[in-house]
Amino acid sequence: MKKDIEFWLGENGICLLEGWARNGLVDREIARKMGVSTKELVRLRAENKVIATSLSKGSEVVNLEVERALLNKALAGDVRACSYWLKNRMGATWGEGKKNEVVTVDEKDVDAEIEGLLDGAVDGRVIEE
Repeated sequence: MKKDIEFWLGENGICLLEGWARNGLVDREIARKMGVSTKELVRLRAENKVIATSLSKGSEVVNLEVERALLNKALAGDVRACSYWLKNRMGATWGEGKKNEVVTVDEKDVDAEIEGLLDGAVDGRVIEE
């Protein structure tokens, strides 16, 4: 799909670049779809702010959408999502091997406790009274 630089700076080219980045393609894959080498894509990105912005904007959107989906699952009471969120966002407190303690948890007990905490919640968020 080799196209000249004007195409990639235009509306259709920008749309393709953002979409490919949003879909998680890496530089090598995007370059192949553009019909250029990875080295050429790196050069184009460095020389053209429009291309650089398109590629970074696309991937940022996906990252934020995934983060939002994970947060929504955690707030809705998904124990695994809660654990993943806390370990990655508050690793100093919730990280693996904290105090080298092994804790066994009955998932049904945790689910029951979360249900109790979420009583009176709307869309997974606790309403202050």
